[in-house]
Amino acid sequence: LSAADCVVYPYRETRESASAAVAVGLASMRPVLVTDQPIFDEVRDAVWTMTSAAPNDIASAVATCLADPEAVRSRLAAQERWLGEHSQQALSERFANLTRGLAHLRQLPKELFQHWDEVTSLPAERQLFVDVSELYFRDARTGIQRVVRSLLAQMQAAPPAGFRVLPVWGSPGEAYRHTLRFSESSEGVEPVEGATITPRRGDVFLGLDLSAHLFPAGELQLSQLRRAGVRIHYVVYDLIPVSHPQFVTSGLTEAFQRWLQSIACHADALHCISSAVADDVRGWMRRHGRCAPAPEVFHFHLGAVPGASRGCAVVAGAPSALHRVSDGGHLGAAQGP
Repeated sequence: LSAADCVVYPYRETRESASAAVAVGLASMRPVLVTDQPIFDEVRDAVWTMTSAAPNDIASAVATCLADPEAVRSRLAAQERWLGEHSQQALSERFANLTRGLAHLRQLPKELFQHWDEVTSLPAERQLFVDVSELYFRDARTGIQRVVRSLLAQMQAAPPAGFRVLPVWGSPGEAYRHTLRFSESSEGVEPVEGATITPRRGDVFLGLDLSAHLFPAGELQLSQLRRAGVRIHYVVYDLIPVSHPQFVTSGLTEAFQRWLQSIACHADALHCISSAVADDVRGWMRRHGRCAPAPEVFHFHLGAVPGASRGCAVVAGAPSALHRVSDGGHLGAAQGP
């Protein structure tokens, strides 16, 4: 559904009191059009209402919707709010509070509710999955891979508070897997090399390496991560393959475009290595982005420390930016206008 321009529910009169199916359309973050039936009253602020289910009325409503990008953005923002208010986490917390209130009013045994905090709270140690897919298979000693090595090493040396840094790699269409290849010591360390990752709510996925070869098949893995409650972040180094295709090898521009479209649809935030790259990314999303809302765009600055070992360019300006993993999951420090 996320590949559609809009999602239409042409329901006629029904005796049902609410629609569960419309929640699927809302979750696609595409414009949702519904008929003026009571079954959709709960979501009315987040959808477009058609005059009727007649073909001409549906066509007219679709044309009106697609012709007004500003109204679409406004309605999608309401759509995102509705999804947040009706997420499993939000509903679970409401139910937990309701149950605690009943326990207090009716003096029910506390033992009935002793596991609520375990269910609704985040794990004591969350996982920061760092994608090193390209570096895992080959180290071409490019600038990007030197940065990947350096950032990974610095995050492992000083992990963000409450997180365990776990390098992972992926293959097209397959789940991400752990690797201990970039750890100082892997003997007796869990998880084991090659084990499939087990994402949990509150974890963070950082696309540190340029892994355009994983897409578009990789969209399935990102969707699964999001459903598990994982925040998704990607580092963007430049847009040269799309801004200056004459300077890259054949096929890279197409692969890079697919990667950009995919992360623009699934990422919570994009972290660019300069304010200029951040501006380029925002401009590209305005012109070519097909999903809303767009991810937040941040930037941080790279530096270098002479004498870095193993040919790695140390990223002097990035650790403080990338280590600040807040409860909201933001990894970036500086945000553009």
